[in-house]
Amino acid sequence: MAIRRRFLYVLMFTPPAVLVSAVAGATAAAASAGMFWLFVFGDNPWPRWSGSVIAVVAVTAFVVLLAAQLMVAWSVGTQQESKPHLNRTHVAVAIVSTLTLAAFIAIRFFAGQAPQSDSERCAAFCQDQGFFASGKPARDSGDRTCSCYDANGREVRRSELPER
Repeated sequence: MAIRRRFLYVLMFTPPAVLVSAVAGATAAAASAGMFWLFVFGDNPWPRWSGSVIAVVAVTAFVVLLAAQLMVAWSVGTQQESKPHLNRTHVAVAIVSTLTLAAFIAIRFFAGQAPQSDSERCAAFCQDQGFFASGKPARDSGDRTCSCYDANGREVRRSELPER
């Protein structure tokens, strides 16, 4: 017994639907965090529950979009059941969209692995040492030092940034 087209379409379009939904969920999480930062908490300490709210928003966006896309796949598959052959264009769209989305996600993920700027390296160094802030001289000064500051804004440590 052959598999019904409605199930086949759901199977074919699940991978790209999951990828699109994952991006939408991450975008919803970033947007809700941005809203919290801009309009609710700002730079003040955030309560513990805010992380849970952001997670719920992300998961909800993921599930709702995934369900909507799979309902469309089910509907199109149901319409295709009367056809004698599987629509090759639909198969190609499923494969190409999966590969394209996966490639874009991989490129975006690995693009974030770019070398850090001197300012980023200085900030990471001071933070790792337990200091409250960091600073660098003007970019055009040629001075490649990193200054770490205490809670009162006093320079506590100054060191040369190593070569990249």
